[in-house]
Amino acid sequence: MNKEKIILSIISWLTVIISIAMIMNFSSESGEESNSTSSEVVDSIIEVLPNGDNITPVQKNNLKFSVRKLAHFGIYMLLGFCLINAVCITFSVRKLFAYLVSFPLPFLYAIFDEFIIQNKTFGRAPQWLDVGIDYLGAICGMLLYILFTLSYSFLLKKIAKKRKSN
Repeated sequence: MNKEKIILSIISWLTVIISIAMIMNFSSESGEESNSTSSEVVDSIIEVLPNGDNITPVQKNNLKFSVRKLAHFGIYMLLGFCLINAVCITFSVRKLFAYLVSFPLPFLYAIFDEFIIQNKTFGRAPQWLDVGIDYLGAICGMLLYILFTLSYSFLLKKIAKKRKSN
């Protein structure tokens, strides 16, 4: 590996570690802390809604549930994107092999997060629904990465072909 690739690889794995640290930080919040964080986000959303003062407690709870699940999805989407990027940059293997190696890892981490970390956190309970949402987010992040890299490769080939014809 050349020096530039080593540096890029280190940076890529640091983004994976940062993503995991963020997930661990949220997962280690007590149930009360997590609920408070979600409530603050929901209150901020309600403030900017045109009829925010007309929201019922049931609607507010539904919004809080949605915010919590979107947070799971979003943070694992980031992890999936960073993970597949790090694997593809670090290992000089065919892209398909890198994809196949990357896809099960967030699922395993989601299980670890739910059933080991959150299970030992006061006021939290592991949920298979969250594992599914986490993994779906990671898959979307990985597919987004694949889409970006394929689009980038396509554009580079198109530009090279255009330069060659001129």
